Amino acid sequence: MANKPSEFPIFTPVDNRTLVQMGNKIITYLERLSGFLSIKTIDITKSNELLKDVIEHVEKRRIRHHIFRNGDAMDELSEGALLCYWVAKLHPFHHHKINSKLLNAKIALCLFTGVILYYCLQNSRVSRLSGNLINELYYSLKHEDISEDAIILLAKSLVN
Repeated sequence: MANKPSEFPIFTPVDNRTLVQMGNKIITYLERLSGFLSIKTIDITKSNELLKDVIEHVEKRRIRHHIFRNGDAMDELSEGALLCYWVAKLHPFHHHKINSKLLNAKIALCLFTGVILYYCLQNSRVSRLSGNLINELYYSLKHEDISEDAIILLAKSLVN
């Protein structure tokens, strides 16, 4: 079992298969985006490089989880919460009429709610999302006032 930094391999760029899989998950979680934003999503552009960075951050966290949780796989709620966090932090989406920070906070919030609802549907669970919680989370995402761990814990606490 590895326990020295030199015994671990260096993280390499994420392969195309993983990028496509994660991109498809993001699309699934954002299916309600147009209604959520009240704008045409066709006008939103994305930075492929920044989206790749978002996915690489999630994959690095997946590896960390595997190492420090004795080989356990990261669950879907954690993965979705991390996608949300990194979208809010790195701002990969743009719209010519909307401030990038606000747009990405809204997209991150839509990602978060999409992950929660998707998880609940797939696992016959009930969500405890409320309007007040959504407003508070949006504020935190907009001001980057939430940590990776906090958003993961929040996601896990919202499903029964």
